[in-house]
Amino acid sequence: MMALTQAAIPTPPLNAPLGIALLTVFSFVSIVLFFLNEKYLAKDPLMDTSIFLNIKYDIAIIATTAAGFTRSNITYGLIFFFQGPCGDDPLTAGYKLIPYGIGVILTGFISGFISDKIGVRKPAVAGPIISCFGCLGLALVTRDTNFWLNAFAQFVAGLGLGTFLFIHSFLINNPCFFSQASSTAPVALPSCSLSLPSTAASRLPSASSYPCSS
Repeated sequence: MMALTQAAIPTPPLNAPLGIALLTVFSFVSIVLFFLNEKYLAKDPLMDTSIFLNIKYDIAIIATTAAGFTRSNITYGLIFFFQGPCGDDPLTAGYKLIPYGIGVILTGFISGFISDKIGVRKPAVAGPIISCFGCLGLALVTRDTNFWLNAFAQFVAGLGLGTFLFIHSFLINNPCFFSQASSTAPVALPSCSLSLPSTAASRLPSASSYPCSS
C-alpha cells in the first residue's frame, strides 16, 4: 500500500523509482516470510493458513478485492473528477456522491431478505453485473455531461454493490469454521483496502489532464 500510495501521491524521497521498487519487493518478501513463519515455525500462529486451502474462501477473497476496486473507482475517481475537471469544492463533491450512497443503502437492506428467499448465488452474480452497467455509464461521463445522468449511473452502480454487500459477508465467513474467524477477517480487510491507493494511482493522471473550470 505504501508503494502504491507513493506512485499516486509522491512524497520524497520514497517516490523515486528505486524507492517504490524497494517498497514493493520488501512487501512481497515480508508476506512470504510471514506465511512461512505461521505455517512452519510459530508454535501459536496468529493466522490459520489452512483457510487458503478452502477454494470457496479463496474465491470470496478475489470477489472482495474486485468489489473493492469497483467501489474505489467510483468514490476516488469521482471525487477527483468533481474537484478537478468540474471545479467543485470538496463539500460539493461529497454531495454529488449521494446518489451512489442511496443505491447502496436501498439494496443493502434487502439483499439479505432476497438471499433467504432465492439463495446467495443469483444475487452474488447479479450484483456485480448491475455495478458493471453503472460503471460503464460513469466511464462515458465528461465534464459537460448533465449531472443527473451522472447521478443515475452512480445510483445503478450503488444498487449493484449494495446487492453484493450482504453476499460478500456471507461468502467470507460461511465457508470457514467459527474457530477460524480471527484469521478470515484480517485477510478480507487488506484485500479490499489494497484497491484504494492503486485506484488513486490509476485515476489521478486522467483527472489532472483536464483543465479545471473556474
